[in-house]
Amino acid sequence: SLKKNSLFTPSPLGNIKITSTVEELYHVLNGEVKLYTGNVLKENLTNYFDPKVPENVIEVPVKLKDTVGGAQLLSGIGSSAYFKIEQKDNLYTISRYDEDVKLDFMGTFKVNDTSFNINKQYRFIYDSNCEFCHIQQNGKIYRFDTTTLEEVSEIKTIDDNKPEELVDSERSA
Repeated sequence: SLKKNSLFTPSPLGNIKITSTVEELYHVLNGEVKLYTGNVLKENLTNYFDPKVPENVIEVPVKLKDTVGGAQLLSGIGSSAYFKIEQKDNLYTISRYDEDVKLDFMGTFKVNDTSFNINKQYRFIYDSNCEFCHIQQNGKIYRFDTTTLEEVSEIKTIDDNKPEELVDSERSA
C-alpha cells in the first residue's frame, strides 16, 4: 500500500493511516480513547503550510568550553557532556555533567590496563557513558568499567591486607 500512497507523507498521522489494517483511526485526548473523525490530508496541510505559523528562528548554538573545573567536554550531535575522573587507590570516580555543568552521573570504575597514569595528559573519547568510559592517553585507549559493590569491597580488602611495610612506603612517598 505504500507504493500507492497519495497522502502527504512523511508525517506521523499519514504513516498511521497508510499502514492501518482497519478503516477507523483512534486518538487519545485527555486520557480518553476516541474515534478520530478528522481528515489526514487537511491536518497535514494545516500543520505544514499554515501561513500563521511564525518563521523558524535559527538558534545559534552556544560554544561550550573544552574544560570546566577539571571536567573535559565530549561533544556530540544531539547533546554533549563533560567528564571528570579522579583516582583513589586502584579505583576511579568518573563524573558526567550535562551541558549546563550539572552533575547527572557519578560512579566507581576500574580500568582494564593499570598502565593508565592519571597524572599524564589524557582525553575522554567515544564511546563513554554511565556504564563504561574510554580514555585515550599516548595513543592508547583505556576502557573503564563500572564496578559493583562486591568488587569495590574486594579491592579495598586486598589493599587493606597489604604487608605493613608496603603501606608504610606508600605513606612516605
